[in-house]
Order: sequence, then C-alpha cells, then structure tokens
Amino acid sequence: FLASSAENVAAIAAKEIARGIGAVVTGMEALESSAGVQRAGCVALSEFAFAEDNEEMRLWIVTEGAIEVVVAGMEAQPSSAGVQEAGFAALGFLASSAENVAAIAAKEIARGIGAVVTGMEALESSAGVQRAGCVALSEFAFAEDNEEMRLWIVTEGAIEVVVAGMEAQPSSAGVQEAGFAALGFLASSAE
Repeated sequence: FLASSAENVAAIAAKEIARGIGAVVTGMEALESSAGVQRAGCVALSEFAFAEDNEEMRLWIVTEGAIEVVVAGMEAQPSSAGVQEAGFAALGFLASSAENVAAIAAKEIARGIGAVVTGMEALESSAGVQRAGCVALSEFAFAEDNEEMRLWIVTEGAIEVVVAGMEAQPSSAGVQEAGFAALGFLASSAE
C-alpha cells in the first residue's frame, strides 16, 4: 500500500508510477485466471487512482488500459466476490470524474456498467459486492453530467439490480446506504 499516501506518491517519480501501473495492467492481462491476481490488481489500481488526487493522473491510468483490464478480470472471475468487489471499487474511482468518463470509449463504459450489473446479479449473497456495486453505479451516474448517459445506465438494469441487492441484504447498513445513494442518482434520470 505504498501508493496510498499522498506523500509517498509525491516521492515516487512519475516514471516509476507509470512503470508500476503498467506492471499491474500487464500482470492482470497475463494472469486472468488467477482470482488473487485480479483482486490484488484491482486494489492496486484503486490505490493509484485514489491516492493521486490528480485528474490528469486518473485520466492517464484510464488511457493505460485500466478499465479494460479490470472489466476483463471481473468477467474472467464472475463468482469471486473479492474480484467483483475490488473491481467495482476500481471502476468507481476511475469513473469519479466527468473527464475520465468522457475519455473512456462508449464501448468500455458499456462493458464496465454491464460488468457491475452482472456481478451484482451473480453475487447477491455478498454484502460487500452489493455495496461496492451500488457505489460504482453511483459514481458512473454522478460523474457523467449527461442525462442521456444516466438514462442509458438505468436501461441497463441498474435500478433493478440495486433494489435486488438491497432486498437480498436487508440488514446490511452499508448496502442500504449505498443503495439509497445509487437510487437517488439513478432516479434523477428516470423522470
């Protein structure tokens, strides 16, 4: 977790950060069949995106293929709660700015949202997956200041999967809170 401190990130040269992100992407591509590698890779990309409070850096992480590799890992490990939860978090951090969402090709946005919906459907019994999925859908809906995009997210089944997750996890405060937020962001599109 060296990248989790702003001081540590600042101390690492930009070239070294780039090498680290590239190594994570390459490792995840090479070992798609390893749930442990996919989970750890998603966590590492989340740490880079979160620790570096710099829109330019987040945009650069996206252009290095982070979205594609995260989605591919989630698709390769559909029954791994750890991979799904870490993948949702990574997608949420990377989509947390309108610049990043605009920079991601429509195809990759569709794959990312589809992966979140699919993962939530497959792992209703995991409170962590449901909470992280709600947060990721909120990030996509909130970050993209585009009514058409929010409407598209809704038509992909986001409201249904959020409600199903909340119903499957009625005693999880984290799922309920994240679900309420997601529904609020998504409902603004359904009008």
